[in-house]
Amino acid sequence: MQKVTQASRLLTGIGPETVLADKAYDADALLFCIEAIGAKAVIPLRANRAVPRWFDRNQYRNRNVIERFFAQLK
Repeated sequence: MQKVTQASRLLTGIGPETVLADKAYDADALLFCIEAIGAKAVIPLRANRAVPRWFDRNQYRNRNVIERFFAQLK
């Protein structure tokens, strides 16, 4: 299992309300970090997650809009 090592550093000091990410970022340490800064995690579950948790599927769809925006900048 890979560890998510840099994501929490990216969140430091910006104070997001919501963090949208793909299932590769479904790590307990990152979820704890997101909760600690008072943000909502919108990250789907990995297939091997032992304890399921809820996430907003409708809001997760917005991730595609964000990705298309950044793809245009290339």
